[in-house]
Amino acid sequence: MNQEAKEIDQLIKKLHCRDIPPNLKEQIIREGNIAYVYMMEQINNPNLTDYQVGNMLSILVTMRYTKDPSEVIDKVISFIQDERIKIRSFASYVAIMLLTQAEACQTPSLNLSRELLKPLLQKAISMKLSENVELLVQNFVNEKVSQSYD
Repeated sequence: MNQEAKEIDQLIKKLHCRDIPPNLKEQIIREGNIAYVYMMEQINNPNLTDYQVGNMLSILVTMRYTKDPSEVIDKVISFIQDERIKIRSFASYVAIMLLTQAEACQTPSLNLSRELLKPLLQKAISMKLSENVELLVQNFVNEKVSQSYD
């Protein structure tokens, strides 16, 4: 592991917290492509805590235009079926927010659509979601989350 990767690894270890300290998030984002690539490689590491994975996803979503945004969206989608309830819930929430944002800005994503998300989210509901996210996901699946932004 080179020195830059070691520094980023140390920052990632600090992500084991409920809320990311703003200066930590900014510090990781400033590392740019190196941090992006490292997090994309490490996010599936089974030794990471739920907080580390969730916080990394949050930072990656912020950094999604560093490379190909679809790469981050695919990663978020992959976590909708995660075995950990916190990660599954967070990924479900983020996926809905990303789609809602894309629809509001009328910039549809090729790899993110209601048709794709609905069955994944229905499965996530059956696997159980955190209480605060489950209602949002159920509303989305039942089309109660608006598609109209006129």
